[in-house]
Amino acid sequence: MKNSHQFTHLLVRNRIKDSKIWLAGFRAHRPQRIAAGLQERLILKNVNPIDSNEECFVIFDTLDPVKTAEFIESASLREFKSSLGLVAEPEYSYLTALDDFKLPLKTDNSDILKRVHSAFERVDTMDSAGFAEAFGFDSVFQFGNLPAVRGRENIQNFVDYFFTQLKSISHKIESSHCDDLSVSIRGVVSYIRKDGTQLDLAFSNFISSTDGHQFSLWQIYMDPSPLHEGVSKE
Repeated sequence: MKNSHQFTHLLVRNRIKDSKIWLAGFRAHRPQRIAAGLQERLILKNVNPIDSNEECFVIFDTLDPVKTAEFIESASLREFKSSLGLVAEPEYSYLTALDDFKLPLKTDNSDILKRVHSAFERVDTMDSAGFAEAFGFDSVFQFGNLPAVRGRENIQNFVDYFFTQLKSISHKIESSHCDDLSVSIRGVVSYIRKDGTQLDLAFSNFISSTDGHQFSLWQIYMDPSPLHEGVSKE
């Protein structure tokens, strides 16, 4: 397994038929995960807007990366997964905490990661048109538990409206992992409201592309309710 001694967190994306069955099995399997050096930090549930399957994203602290790498390849885990009603094999992203968003990332898949960083820069300068240009015409964008938005123009309109509620936005990315066509990213976003007050929220994003050039899916996993409760327009 590449870089098995270097990652500090593990993100697992599970596509499932029934979240109740999956969650019961997940809880029962906790002692084996602890023995493998995995400690869950965050669980996020979602319905994929493209195929309507349920998804559960789990972020783990990896206390022993070597044990974790061996556990993921083990026969016992394969047997356990067969009982969970998975739609597809879980997707694993190996995350390494970054001290600064601006630091260059050591990765063999830097092109898509550079595109994601550029998109974040567009958001932080409140450039909705520039952000939307990174998407294909039939792309899907979803923010928290709000309904998914489909299509480049609708994505720009959504982001435009969101920007009208704020003075400024600033993202700090803390960890990131990518393969050729997808990126998992986690960090903290700082919002400055119209009244000048600041709100910092943790986020986790999953971004994918079908061609390596334009985004086909951008999902933001966070609880935006504190922001909505405090926003006022000028």
